[in-house]
Amino acid sequence: MRAETRILLDTIRFHANSGLTRDETAERLGLRYQTIVKHALAHGIEFKRKKDALPTNGRNAVICERYLNGEKQIDLSKEFGITRERVRQIIERAGLVSETKRHEDYVAIVAGTVVRKGFTVKQAAEYFGTSRLNIFNYCVKHGVTPARMTAEERAELNALALQVVSGKSIRQAVHRESAKAEKLRRHLINNGITARGRSRWDDFSERKRLLEEWKSAGLTWEECAAKLSKHDGRKVTGGALVSWCSKHMRHLVQTKKASGLPKGVTIHKGRFMAQISLGGRSKYIGSFDTPDEAHVAYLVKLHESRPASGVLQ
Repeated sequence: MRAETRILLDTIRFHANSGLTRDETAERLGLRYQTIVKHALAHGIEFKRKKDALPTNGRNAVICERYLNGEKQIDLSKEFGITRERVRQIIERAGLVSETKRHEDYVAIVAGTVVRKGFTVKQAAEYFGTSRLNIFNYCVKHGVTPARMTAEERAELNALALQVVSGKSIRQAVHRESAKAEKLRRHLINNGITARGRSRWDDFSERKRLLEEWKSAGLTWEECAAKLSKHDGRKVTGGALVSWCSKHMRHLVQTKKASGLPKGVTIHKGRFMAQISLGGRSKYIGSFDTPDEAHVAYLVKLHESRPASGVLQ
C-alpha cells in the first residue's frame, strides 16, 4: 500500500470516529461520495448514519412508549405524519418487536407446528383459531405441506387396504359405505395397490333379492338406484339399473300396456311390431310372430342405445 493511500485511509477513519457521515467526510476531503464508500467497505470503516441520530424532540422515544402501551403502528404513523414503514424502523431500532416481525414469527410458529404435529389444514385452523385459507398460505410461504388426513384416518385406511390386499373388494372392506369407499380407492391408488373390481363371476344374488323386494314395495327405478348406490358403495343411475335388469331380471321391466302387450310392442297387420322412441321419434325395429320375440328385440335395442354406464357387469 502506498504512503498516500495509507494517509488517506487514516484521515477517513479519523473523520468516521469523529461522528461524521460519508457525505460530510467526502465534502471535507474534497472527494466523491463513491470514493469514500469504496474505501470504507474495503477496509471496514463504519460511519455514523443520519438516521441513527434521534430527533431532538424525542419523537422516536414517544412512538416507542406508545407502541408498548398497545397502540397500533398505523395509528402512530397517521398521528406523527410518517409512513408505517418508518414507524416499524423506529420500533425495531429501539430493540422492540414490530407488528411485522411479530406476524412473521407467528407464521413461522404455525408452519413449524403443522410439521411437528402432522396437522391437516382443518386441524391447524381449529388449533390456532384462524381460517383454513390463512393456514394454507402460511404453509406455502414456508414450503410446508400439511397432512392430507389425520393419523387415525390413515391407520384406518391402512387396515382397510390390508383387507383389500387379502382379496376383498373395496365395497366389502368398507361395508358398502360410499364415502369411505371413495377415500379408500384414492388411498389405494396413491400407494400403488390394485383392488379387485367387479367381474361377470361376481355373485349378484343379494342385489337381485333387494331389487325384487324394492320393486314389490312399489319403489321407482330412481329410488332403487339411490338405495343400491348406498348398498354397493358406488354410484348407480336409474337408467343403468333398468338396462342391467333388462338383461338379468327381465321380468321387472316387462311392463304391460292397456292392450296387454309388453312395452315397445304393437300389433300391425296381424304381426307384432317392435319399435323404440329415440330422440322424440319412433324407430322401427322389426315384425315378429310372437309378442315375446318382439319384446326381446325391443330390450336388446334399448340396451344398445342406453349402455349401463353406472353398473359394472
